[in-house]
Amino acid sequence: MFSSVFRKLFPRDRPARRRPRAYQPHIDVLEERAVPAITTRLAADFNGDGRTDIAQFESSNASWHIRLSSGSSFGVDRVWSAFGTTSGWTKQIVGDFNNDGKADIANFYGPNAVWWVGLSTGSSFRVANWSTFGTKTGWSTQITGDFNRDGRTDIANFYAPAGEWWVSLSAGNTFVTQRWAAFGTASGWTTQLAGDFNGDGRSDIANFYAPAARWWVSLSTGSGFATQLWSAFGTTSGWTTQVVGDFNNDGRSDIANYYGPGAQWWVSLSTGGGFSTGLWASFSTASGWGTQVVGDFNRDGLADIANFYAPNAQWWVSLSGGAGFSTSSWAVFNPKSGWANQVAGDFNADGFTDLLNVYTPTNALWVSLSVTSVFSTTKWG
Repeated sequence: MFSSVFRKLFPRDRPARRRPRAYQPHIDVLEERAVPAITTRLAADFNGDGRTDIAQFESSNASWHIRLSSGSSFGVDRVWSAFGTTSGWTKQIVGDFNNDGKADIANFYGPNAVWWVGLSTGSSFRVANWSTFGTKTGWSTQITGDFNRDGRTDIANFYAPAGEWWVSLSAGNTFVTQRWAAFGTASGWTTQLAGDFNGDGRSDIANFYAPAARWWVSLSTGSGFATQLWSAFGTTSGWTTQVVGDFNNDGRSDIANYYGPGAQWWVSLSTGGGFSTGLWASFSTASGWGTQVVGDFNRDGLADIANFYAPNAQWWVSLSGGAGFSTSSWAVFNPKSGWANQVAGDFNADGFTDLLNVYTPTNALWVSLSVTSVFSTTKWG
């Protein structure tokens, strides 16, 4: 079985590596005044108008600054909440924890192992203590999902020393935390991703066991996880980026695995009870790829991947055809260096996925709006 999996993942007859040549106009950046240091930047719809906004956490005074999207720019920087303690915040994630249609932020305070949730009112956050864990250390991966299908975002917390998943189910104003799974092996788990891998409406978790290059999927029952082996790769090293999306639009989450040494995307399509993995793209350049994010950039219902080639500051978009990727250049930036904190969102609410690009020397926010086969990039704030 191992050899058959290896042949499936690395067939002898590989598609020829070709690099598309369609270049887009340069985006020029002017000198701008620097702003205070931002340690966390999150993209979500915080006022429920359908447009993606930006939340920026300023560490010096532990405050959340929100800039709402108008569809063509970001509005005035406004403080929505401030914490009394400036240090110790280890994890900050977005979700709709009370199911009111507005994005909220959960903030994990590491020294006391406490989740503080800021519920959005549309113009500010109402912050309260939602959960305190008995064990302060050892919490590693913490990811969001709707694990019991009630419409409210929950948080799965991985306790690495014991190889356990503890799920904090949202009750709308607090978390109820219970152990949902215990793995026989505590170490070796690297990438852990939430998605609906069997299409039942409940979030599940895919766990990658790096030493054997295997995906183990923990399917949610609504009150616990049932974990099974879904795939084994022939090559154990070299897997760098691994992202979730529905790449064939069948209602089940799939996983795209980037193999760095070969500059290849291998997509693991879910069958509902396992993964079927095939080669979807080969890039001619193996090194230099930085940010790689999932979105539906041409609004056809299929998940695509935007790949940022840092040496030339280019966005190359791999559009899914359901069984493979077609890759072309969508944007070229000038200058070439200084770009970071690149995230996907629908910033003008037209149904196409767009990209936020932060020019770090000045913390300027540049948005690349998708227009089906190219990005139109302008400064938004």
